[in-house]
Amino acid sequence: MACGKMVVHGIEITVQRKNIKNLYLRVLPPDGRLEISAPRNMKDEAIRAFVESKWNWVQKKQRKYREYEKQQSEQERQKGKTVRTYETGGKVWLWGELVPLKVIAAQQKNRAVYQEGIIYLCLKPGTVVSAEERETLIRQLYRKEIQKKAEPYFELWQQRMGVQKDEWRIRDMKTRWGTCNITDRRIWLSLQLAKAPLPCMEYVIVHELNHLFERYHNQHFYALMDRWMPDWRQRKDELNRPRI
Repeated sequence: MACGKMVVHGIEITVQRKNIKNLYLRVLPPDGRLEISAPRNMKDEAIRAFVESKWNWVQKKQRKYREYEKQQSEQERQKGKTVRTYETGGKVWLWGELVPLKVIAAQQKNRAVYQEGIIYLCLKPGTVVSAEERETLIRQLYRKEIQKKAEPYFELWQQRMGVQKDEWRIRDMKTRWGTCNITDRRIWLSLQLAKAPLPCMEYVIVHELNHLFERYHNQHFYALMDRWMPDWRQRKDELNRPRI
């Protein structure tokens, strides 16, 4: 069995070529990734046309998986398994460390501030701020931290690698640490990266920039990763450690 990749509507699809007569397209849980089995000698154009003809069905299946994942997350929240109150004495992951929380009175608007090893939740006195609202403040802090820390890494590695992205953005992705739109030269970083050590985010940035040289995760891609960042595998292992 031979495996390869193709991109349709900006989504990467795993193509498995086998000794079969027909095409089989699968949308796989939990994240809706795409996989297709195709006859060994079928041309890419024919495979792509088949995927295009099934695109409405693909989107419907992916929406179904996203809705299911959302329902499961809500059920977990209702059971109290993942609910945090974000009170003084609690801890939150930031750059690979469990950082203590401290709730203090806000002089202006509600916000979260990271200072001298402590995350301060600054809340207006006399107001009730729910756990969900406090979590939103933490996520806003994550976004600010990534914006501050990621830009120097992009500048450093673009110079070292001799490559240039057009822009980068942040998105709260649950199943990916980053993505690269080759056509638009746009890189997305996951908001969840703020929980991991900084060298892990640096690895993701190099990984996504590397896609501007090689679209697919193949031997050439990984040879380039070994060249740019010899310890990328260790960083990847550290990145994938659970941090709840």
